Amino acid sequence: MGSARDDGRIGSRMGVDVRGPKEDKREIRDFGVRPGARRESSKKAKTVADLFHRQTDMAGHPDLAEMRERYARIEAGRGVTALDGLVLLTGLYAAISPWVVHFNFTNPNLRTNNLLLGITLAVIGFGLTLAPERIYPRMSGVIAVIGVWMITSPWVVTVGHTATAGIIWNNVLIGAVCCLLGAAALGMVRQSTRAPAAGG
Repeated sequence: MGSARDDGRIGSRMGVDVRGPKEDKREIRDFGVRPGARRESSKKAKTVADLFHRQTDMAGHPDLAEMRERYARIEAGRGVTALDGLVLLTGLYAAISPWVVHFNFTNPNLRTNNLLLGITLAVIGFGLTLAPERIYPRMSGVIAVIGVWMITSPWVVTVGHTATAGIIWNNVLIGAVCCLLGAAALGMVRQSTRAPAAGG
């Protein structure tokens, strides 16, 4: 016993750790470290890395084709949304144009005509934003027809053909915009119907 204590004292003086294995196990338990803990942590880290690699690897994902098709629809929908907004704004302006150009009292028939057609265009534009797949094939031609009627209405609707130059230019511009928007909508409908046929 005396020799072990003397060795411990000598070792502590010389800076050498001469503790036995029992004391080492106590120290390990005190610090909460178990033998083989490093192996378990390395296995867990490897498992997490494998899971992350599987999640980020989208090449073999079964829904990859559907996701790409959905993204393509979103990209194509940007132009559709712009067209819907233009139809809606054109309808709103046509509805308020009698008060903008100041013929709401001088030409009540044309005022009613522009008001009703403007509201119709605005409703169509709003419907295009809500259900484009249903409304576009049915109402694209209607937009162009409304444009043609807006161009001819200053001579057809007014009593005695008394429309002034400001009224004529107003309706002609609105009608021309409607014709362009209708043609663009018809082009989108044809393009959307050709895409599935080309893909098949």
